[in-house]
Formats: sequence, C-alpha cells, structure tokens
Amino acid sequence: MMSEDAPPSKHAKETKVSMPPPNNEIAELEPVQEDQNDDTINGNTRTKICTNPEMAQIAAKVESFKNWTVNRFKTTKQSVFEQLGKVEKTVDSDMDQRINNLKDLHNRYKDVLNAAKTYSDHIQALNNSQRILSESLYQLSLKENDLKQTLTDRSEVLRSFSHNGDALIKSIGHFVSSLETLSNKTIKDTMWTIQVYEQARLEFDVYRHELSTLKQNVDADQTKIPDVESRCNEHKKKYEQLKEDVRVKIALLDENRLKVMRTQLKQLEDGLSHWFGENIKTLEQSSPREAPNHDDLTFSRGEMEPSSFLEQ
Repeated sequence: MMSEDAPPSKHAKETKVSMPPPNNEIAELEPVQEDQNDDTINGNTRTKICTNPEMAQIAAKVESFKNWTVNRFKTTKQSVFEQLGKVEKTVDSDMDQRINNLKDLHNRYKDVLNAAKTYSDHIQALNNSQRILSESLYQLSLKENDLKQTLTDRSEVLRSFSHNGDALIKSIGHFVSSLETLSNKTIKDTMWTIQVYEQARLEFDVYRHELSTLKQNVDADQTKIPDVESRCNEHKKKYEQLKEDVRVKIALLDENRLKVMRTQLKQLEDGLSHWFGENIKTLEQSSPREAPNHDDLTFSRGEMEPSSFLEQ
C-alpha cells in the first residue's frame, strides 16, 4: 500500500495529463466570435487582405504602366535623336510625300471653311441691315407724303434683296456643313490613322536600332537578341500593315473628296447666281422711268427755269 508522501507513479502521471480539463477551462479556450460588421478587434483596426483576382488585376495594371513608361521613353529618345540626325529612320519617300500633301491640303480646307463661315456671317449681317433699312424707309413714307411712292418702292427693293439673301445663306450653310464633315471628320479620321502609322514606324525603328546595337556589340548580352528580334519583327509587321491602311484611306479620301467638292461647289455657284440674278431682276422691275438726259435739252432764254435756293 502506497503512502500519502510517496511520489506518484509514471502511470498515474500520464493518466492525470490525459484527463480533460474542467468545463470552465474549455470556455476560456474557445475562440472569441467576431462580429462580421465590426472593423476592430480589441481596439486594433482589422486589415483586409485582397483576394488573388484583385492582386492579379493590380499587378497587371502596374506591369502595363511600366511597359508604357519604358516604351514612351524609348520612342521619345528615338524621335529626339532623329531630329538631331544621330540615328537614321525608316523612310518611304512616296508615302511621306502623300502624307505631307494631305496635311497641306487639310490646312487649306480649314482656311476655306473659316472663310465660308465669315462670308455667311457677313451676308447675314447684310440681310439684317437691309431689313432694318427697309422698315425705316417704310415708316418714313407714312409721314413723308411727297416721297411716299419713292420711299415705298425702295423699301420693297430692300425687302426683296433680304429675301433673296435668305436663300443664299441657306446655300452657304449647306456648303459649310459639308466642308465641316469633310475637314473635321473624314480627313481627320485619315490623319488619325497617319498618326498611328507614324508612331508604329517610330516603335519599329526603336527595336531595329536596339537589335543592330546588340549584334554589333560583342560584349552585350547575346541572349537578348532572340527576344529583341522577335519584337522587331512584330513591330515591323504592324508598321507595314498600318502603311497599307494609310495608302488605302488616302486613295478613298481622294475619291470621296473630289466627289463631294464638285457637288458642293456647283450648289454654291447656283446659290450665288440665283442671288445676283434675282437682285438684278428686282432692280429692273422696280426702276423708275428713265430720267431725261439734260445734255439733250435746249432751253430758250424765256423758258429757262429759275434757279433753286440751293443753286443761288
């Protein structure tokens, strides 16, 4: 029989350790249930961790911005070196000539458009002045009995001029609208394609010079050559495709431009002819009886009219 002071046996010790803890200890070890709407735990702010798709999206944006920055730096450097004459650029004389002609043509069309708008504004101002003057002459005829008929006739002439001017303004407005579509949409669309083409040419030259530098420099990392060569071929293909797109667009633009301008110039000519013709017809119909020529008149001394007050 074991005494009370004797140490416990090894078997008794293992039995004691394997016993489950009391219920109150289990309650203390249970994790605290967090409120899903609570953003703090024990006074500390909870840190929310992004899920994998969100991290991938952020990483893609960072990588895209990085590539854009590097590409922008390279193309800017290439453009500056080309202007300084330090590097050679890819040249297509025929295409460059077509592009320069189109740019000059675009500027001239914009000048015609601005002039047509100014002309339309002047005709509109002339019409308004004619209406005001016509109304003023009519109001004067109501009080000036001796000049009533003459004032009324002149008032009607100006009113007719103003009416004819409205038709001309409509014709010019149609001409301006067609020019705006041609200059600000059709030609501008081709100019945008040209800008993309010029940017593609710049990018192609960047990788072409980079590949040439790698091949000529024996101390450079030759393992980069396949990757740079692949990028160079890719940008060359893009450059050639855009060059063909520009060639097709310029050809279609030339055909469409000539067709539109022939039609609009004919309508503008008809509007001007109608305006001048109607004005001349109005003058002929309203002109007073032709005054006698004083050089053909002979007066006897006794029939000579007395001079007026102003002639004395």
